[in-house]
Amino acid sequence: MPDGPGFFYPPTVVLDPPSDVRLMREETLGPVIPVVVTESLERAMMLANDTEYALTASGWSKSPRTAERMMVGLQAGVVTINDVLYSYGEPASTWSGYRKSGMGQNHGTPGLREMSRQRFVSFDPSRAEAPLFSFPYDEPGYRMAEASLEYLNRRGWFGKLRALFQLIRFERFRRRTPLRGLLGATRRHV
Repeated sequence: MPDGPGFFYPPTVVLDPPSDVRLMREETLGPVIPVVVTESLERAMMLANDTEYALTASGWSKSPRTAERMMVGLQAGVVTINDVLYSYGEPASTWSGYRKSGMGQNHGTPGLREMSRQRFVSFDPSRAEAPLFSFPYDEPGYRMAEASLEYLNRRGWFGKLRALFQLIRFERFRRRTPLRGLLGATRRHV
């Protein structure tokens, strides 16, 4: 740590550190980067994936084939090729951790879902009472539900009308259903 006030650490490059040191196995979250020269891309990806932390990984190549190998082979929440900041500034991309890195997701549809609460809200200004098939759940309500299914599944205007007359026998149905709209629906579905 350099002398002076505060908690400043200068950007540092560490060449060929052993693979078992903390710098190679943990997130530093500081201006320190290890540089390891390997004999192959597969060995480089194996070293990059050999950690419990994998928030992001990046690689550089002009070759589309090599880029695809890195996109498939690097195991991280975010993998970028030829850029490291683009994905965080792109609202449609999802930023998420992998393994022990990160918590939750940012950006994109999954990030929006995680930061929002899904609700259903309804208002029917014409209703003075509870909906037709709500409490109380009793024998007349059960019979009314059966009669409603009969009405919905009948074919032809005569069958629909006959089933509708069965429904009208139920006092709860008469109280909670606007009959004018139901007759119109009967005509439309015949």
